[in-house]
Amino acid sequence: MMEFSFSFLLNHPKYIPDSWLRYFRHYYFKYDRGIIQFDPESSIYNPELFYTLRPGRFTFGNREITNEYQVNELGMRDNAESLDNPEIVILGDSHTMGWGIDQHKTFPALIEANIGAKVLNAGMSSYGTVREIKALDKIDLSQTQYIIIQYCYNDHGENLHYIERDNMLEVSSEETLRQKKRSHSETINYYFLKHTLLFFGILGDKLFERLRATQTINEDNNDSQELPAATTKALPVDDAKAFLNVLMNAPKLEAVPQIIITHLDRQLNDHFIYKLRQLLKQEPYRDLAPKISLIDFSEVLLKTDYFILDDHLNEGGHGKVAAGLEKAISNNLPTEQIKIYTQSDFHQEHDSSGWDFNESYMGDQCYFSLDANTLWGPGYKMNLTKKMIDSGYTTLSVKYDYHGLSTNAGMLVIDIAEEENHLWIGEPMDKKLYTSEENKWHTTCHVIPLKKRDEIENMHDANMHIYFWNNKKKSFKLNNIEITLRKPDINIYNFDWRYR
Repeated sequence: MMEFSFSFLLNHPKYIPDSWLRYFRHYYFKYDRGIIQFDPESSIYNPELFYTLRPGRFTFGNREITNEYQVNELGMRDNAESLDNPEIVILGDSHTMGWGIDQHKTFPALIEANIGAKVLNAGMSSYGTVREIKALDKIDLSQTQYIIIQYCYNDHGENLHYIERDNMLEVSSEETLRQKKRSHSETINYYFLKHTLLFFGILGDKLFERLRATQTINEDNNDSQELPAATTKALPVDDAKAFLNVLMNAPKLEAVPQIIITHLDRQLNDHFIYKLRQLLKQEPYRDLAPKISLIDFSEVLLKTDYFILDDHLNEGGHGKVAAGLEKAISNNLPTEQIKIYTQSDFHQEHDSSGWDFNESYMGDQCYFSLDANTLWGPGYKMNLTKKMIDSGYTTLSVKYDYHGLSTNAGMLVIDIAEEENHLWIGEPMDKKLYTSEENKWHTTCHVIPLKKRDEIENMHDANMHIYFWNNKKKSFKLNNIEITLRKPDINIYNFDWRYR
């Protein structure tokens, strides 16, 4: 009876109590889930990439999923026509490949259907960034306008291994793949009372708290296990730096006009995207910045956009990702996006014609400093046209770093004016800060919808003035100011200042 109960819940995970779900996920990931690259009918050895999908058609499934795969001659889950001068190439791991999703409902397929461009889905289960880029060697990119790279947290092992090997990709032998397939088959094969014995073993582990770290195990617990063993030398390189190192050593990317980067793990946050944004302001990565757009889905993808047991995007999640990427690809309007990182950047890199500021608070510091004698902080003027509003550019976001007590904060003021008509919007900065720590920098963001304001609807060619007002005449500091006029629902950070 116990074995039957476990089997029923594994096959119908919607009935698993929330308090038990992490244990079922641990069992599923470690002892039950089939891995496509280790399935003999689904993958073949590749001396340059370790494996690819098996060309042709096959069916692969797990507890919650069963899907047919159509695979082209390069071992990618797409048709042969997509290899012929694709306009968009999407790189990534099993999320991009469409684990658990019918082929025509994956986000690469949805993008192709919705915008009419030829899209190649080059996603491959468990590939890190190094192999994703390596797979481009056999693809003609002469007509490619966009490469989209979907990052996953477990890409980091492969990317670190690449650095340790002096930016060389080393691939394990065919015999290693055969051994992994045998070992995997032995692990997931069912035997009498398997669920009961192993599940109670998990529950009996006195160190069960360690299981929390496995709640989001992806299809490859450690990508570097698929590559020759690395040395134990510690590498003080974080995930964002290791990722950008791969891009900097990829000459195939140089001719591609735009690169879009996003991140889709189940336990999603914007830390990776945030770190990339910061690094792209610095040497030696600054030269990459003009062609890179970063898309943050951390406020868009919800738990319900993933399977219950499995940690991959479900059909709804793929739809959201497709919609977000389409916004970055298909809109030809300029994006009004202004970034002033520090006071020194302001002087060195930006035309100050649109900026209002008081020179008295711009001394030798690398930030903007306001005090009781400074009424107005930095501000920016931008044009707001009827075409931009009608095309969906209806969300203003102002992001900045703040240093000082929140009770000392001033006011963010937006003045939208056309001739004699003015729309004033004011947001107290302290309502966004929630901090009493005076000696730390805090990042905050105001998101202001404009679409539903009647005054905006009736304007045709307005000027929008955004600025900081020290109405309380207190002392505080500002840094890393970013002003973005964008479409709602998704954060798109484009370092070229405009959509292509």
